[in-house]
Amino acid sequence: MTDDARSNRDDAGWRNEALSRRNFLRCAGTAAGLLALDAIVGRHGGAEGAALRARMAQAAAGEPLGFDTTWQNWSGNLHSDPERAFLPFSRQDVVDVIHLAAKKGKRIRVTGSSHSFSPLVPTDEFLVYNRGMRAVSVDTSNPAHPLITVESGANGADALAEMARHGVALPTNVVLKSVTYGGLIAAGCHGSGWGNPTLSDLVESMDIIDADGMVRTYSEASVGAETMNAARLNLGLFGIIDRITLHAVPTFNVRHIDRMDLTMTAVLQNLEDIVTSHDYVDLFWWPFNDRIWVKTYDRTTEPVSLLPDQQAQEFAADFFNILLGVGFYEWLVQNTQATPDVSRFLFGFISPRDVVEPISNAIHYQDFIELLKVANTEFAIPVASDFTIVKQAWQAVLDIANALAARGQYPFNLTLNARFVRNSEALLSPAFGNEHTCFIEVLSYYNTPGWTRFSAMVAQEWIKLPGARPHWPKEFQQIPGIIPFLRGTLGHNLARFLAIRDGLRVDPGKMFVNPYLNKVLFA
Repeated sequence: MTDDARSNRDDAGWRNEALSRRNFLRCAGTAAGLLALDAIVGRHGGAEGAALRARMAQAAAGEPLGFDTTWQNWSGNLHSDPERAFLPFSRQDVVDVIHLAAKKGKRIRVTGSSHSFSPLVPTDEFLVYNRGMRAVSVDTSNPAHPLITVESGANGADALAEMARHGVALPTNVVLKSVTYGGLIAAGCHGSGWGNPTLSDLVESMDIIDADGMVRTYSEASVGAETMNAARLNLGLFGIIDRITLHAVPTFNVRHIDRMDLTMTAVLQNLEDIVTSHDYVDLFWWPFNDRIWVKTYDRTTEPVSLLPDQQAQEFAADFFNILLGVGFYEWLVQNTQATPDVSRFLFGFISPRDVVEPISNAIHYQDFIELLKVANTEFAIPVASDFTIVKQAWQAVLDIANALAARGQYPFNLTLNARFVRNSEALLSPAFGNEHTCFIEVLSYYNTPGWTRFSAMVAQEWIKLPGARPHWPKEFQQIPGIIPFLRGTLGHNLARFLAIRDGLRVDPGKMFVNPYLNKVLFA
């Protein structure tokens, strides 16, 4: 589709509506957001938080290398009490932790921003926080094919700052800027883009420290394609990731359009045309609305139209918007009968948008998401030629939400989101073997009553669809029968992954295996 064809949707009324909504949103959001701020700070702070920060500061000063703490993931659905936690700042620090674990017969897991919803991290033995290792460098010696190298604790914001200095970008990424690359790669995370693979597939090489404390470098050139495809999504089972080199691209601009005027019926009827005629498409449905938020962005040679003051206004609006949402959802989980009305009300606050901006801006379109804690279950669905399976997965959520609402139950209150990518070559990726993949997820505010049952009901419908598989870092442990399902659907790929891991002898004693992964993959 040409830029001219895409621009035919513009009109002055649409732009004026966007401006007026944003102005109202900033004013209303400021008032409501400030009211919610005290509650947020209180919930995320307190004596335990202060003690943890103090211990982190001690570790950063080198005294001591290890410290005791209680771990909790971002959304609060996972907890563990590691015997010791570590904050390494260098490769040698990591090697020292591994040698200590070997000496004491302890197992190790790693955490970054603790943003995983499934039990990939929890351990009662040694826990390594990788946020002390966050160096980033960019190699533009081949300007057409730049590379970015990140230490495992570098997060999206760290990488964006360095890439911007060199005029390069990743063609796809997650929305959040706070999550660390070690976790993004190890768990096979994804962004959007019809022609893009997952993030793990962008990996050129990785340095991983094994159970002997030896640094191993993985690349197709050094270990071959199949071993590399085991290493690039390894769930932390090959050792502790030290650094990662990814394929980047010279930065480019995109025409970024947000539409809220299309009905869900129209979008689903024309889904194939909408998705295949754009470079990037994301769909969002707030429950009990008849319209969908359709986000598209496409490569363009047009100059950037998003002015710095407009970007600053959107940044501020994001902050107060999120705080407004937190305030509403904190009230809503105590008053669930209001879910349909609140959902429709909040959807009305999303503003239409039509700008040209750098690809990194479009990918990371929302700031401060971390303040809005959510529960999240996500699956990868193969995209058939007519998108039938995707539509079935979408309809399953509607049917379950409506059936529960008819009984006065409202466990689904945030969004149903679908993003479309190409596929993955990583052996354990849920997108492996697909021509194209839809990553579809349901999200509710955390602590929403009935969420566990609702998400399990949705997932039980999704696993009936051909080729459907859960996304590793999102909640799937609540799904009845999920372990035999996972083993069955991974099949030969799981067998190959384990055989490669065993053959490399990176961890013969299962130092890097926690109880849940042992149950899922090894038991």
